[in-house]
Amino acid sequence: MNDYYKELGVSHDAEKSVIKKAYRKLAQEYHPDKNPDKPGAEERFKKISEAYSTLSDKQKRADYDLMRAGGHRQSFDPFRGPGGFASIFEEMFGGSPFGGQPHPHTPKQEQRDSSNPSINFQIPFNKLKTGKIIKQFFRLNEEVVCTDCAGVGGEYSDTCKECQGTGHVMEMKRAGNMVIRSTHPCMRCNGLGKTFENACGECNTLGVTSEQVVYEVTINCKKK
Repeated sequence: MNDYYKELGVSHDAEKSVIKKAYRKLAQEYHPDKNPDKPGAEERFKKISEAYSTLSDKQKRADYDLMRAGGHRQSFDPFRGPGGFASIFEEMFGGSPFGGQPHPHTPKQEQRDSSNPSINFQIPFNKLKTGKIIKQFFRLNEEVVCTDCAGVGGEYSDTCKECQGTGHVMEMKRAGNMVIRSTHPCMRCNGLGKTFENACGECNTLGVTSEQVVYEVTINCKKK
């Protein structure tokens, strides 16, 4: 059984935002078109996409964790569920800021799903007793629209001829008397559904970049 957490290099209790960041990094590193001379890049790309397909979905991840713990013996299928890999790339790349349209079979609730991690910090009780105002600062990396390409991803975008603009392709394999059908991200356009004559060097066609943002939390320590 594949260890999807190890595949993405994240811990078993990793937040969805951490998993997403790890996948983005690995997808760029092993994309076959960007690494044509790298042995095994295509196979590695498929494996990390399969891992992200499972760990980014709350229900699939729960089922996978249960099976890893020996909770049941049913075989685990990372491709099951509405949209499959297409749903992943619609969440990450489809719609704004790239202008793509959601897959017609993707539920609206799934399209609206977003990561909402929690931040925990501790305050010594002695500080609370002082009655003073306590300020705490947090530095977080957030995705923002790329200023170099205004979120487009590059210049002279055109519909990808490999996937016809869907961002994913269908693959069929025969196993004995059975035909297994799977969907995976289009490797020609990296799941965007578009190709660029001049890709943006700042965001590498993603349309977003990472920016460090500082937040301030103020706590007024008063007895009631």
